[in-house]
Amino acid sequence: MADAFHLSHAAGRVAVDPACGHLADLALRCGDDWLHPLFRAPWADRAGDLDPGMLPVLRHLSGDFFCAPFSDSDVQAGPPHGPTANAPWREIGRADDRLTLACSETVLNARVEKTLRFRGDDPVLYQEHRLVGGDGRVPVAHHVMIRAAEGCRLSTSPKRFVATPPTTLEPDPALGRSILAYPQRVDGLDGLARVGGERVDARTYPFADRHEDLAMMVERDLSGIGWTTAALPSADFLLFLLKPSRTLPATVLWFSNGGRDYPPFDRSPGRVLGIEDACTFFHVGHRASIEPNWVSAEGVPTALALDPAGARTVRHALGVVPIDASWSGDVTLTVSADRLTLQDAAGPSAAVPFDKAWLTADGA
Repeated sequence: MADAFHLSHAAGRVAVDPACGHLADLALRCGDDWLHPLFRAPWADRAGDLDPGMLPVLRHLSGDFFCAPFSDSDVQAGPPHGPTANAPWREIGRADDRLTLACSETVLNARVEKTLRFRGDDPVLYQEHRLVGGDGRVPVAHHVMIRAAEGCRLSTSPKRFVATPPTTLEPDPALGRSILAYPQRVDGLDGLARVGGERVDARTYPFADRHEDLAMMVERDLSGIGWTTAALPSADFLLFLLKPSRTLPATVLWFSNGGRDYPPFDRSPGRVLGIEDACTFFHVGHRASIEPNWVSAEGVPTALALDPAGARTVRHALGVVPIDASWSGDVTLTVSADRLTLQDAAGPSAAVPFDKAWLTADGA
């Protein structure tokens, strides 16, 4: 993308779409290899040929983007996932290891800044979003997407529950298909039920054909570090995502496997997985996330409170390590002061440098 904002570093390269702030491309260096873990919609490179009335978030759908609000903007009028995923961004700062951008529109009068950072040889992209000022509460999320063409295996930090939203993701069979039961609450991804009661193990994706479904996981420990790994042996890498659980206590999984028959999806591309670290009440909108709901009733925040006299900071880390077919994908992740270790149940392991102090700093 010729007009993208670019940051190049020994540890990684990232390109940001100026039209909407999406990560159009990300390459992380692991030894002599450059790994590209994120998904970019096939239509994003011909956005100019699409219906001009199509929402920017769909026209440019790429990699990862920050949602504020997450899902429907039914408090402050605007497109789904808010101005941060739809409005233009501009560069406001740059150094050898970081790039800072600002969104052209505000969220509940809060100015939003995005800083992308690399460190040393870490195969990690560190992201920070600052919401400066503003008044009110807003659900937020990172909308990370990966392509799992040959499938992937998920592992996670301990969760208190996994649940599906109150209503079916694709309710009209003339437009799309969902196969999970809505609503439901279970202990883990391996206990989710299909319509009719049959259980699926959603730790392995895909677990069905031609469907669009959504489930949300909530952290057991709201004071620690939450994490998700996705092992893709056929693609020779394992993706890991980390977050401060007090800021992003939930992870929304979007199982997008060719279950939408309408543009721009048109049953393609299939086997895309969204791993969306969030503070939200599912995907049902801004209003539902700031009003009392059954998740917040259990002491789990579903919206971020803005600070009219200061700023709220959301931090997130995304990294990769190369793997091979000896990895089962059942992984335990641990973080020490300056190191991240991935231990696979089948025996292989990997360790990389990691900036834990940054992720867990006060105000994150």
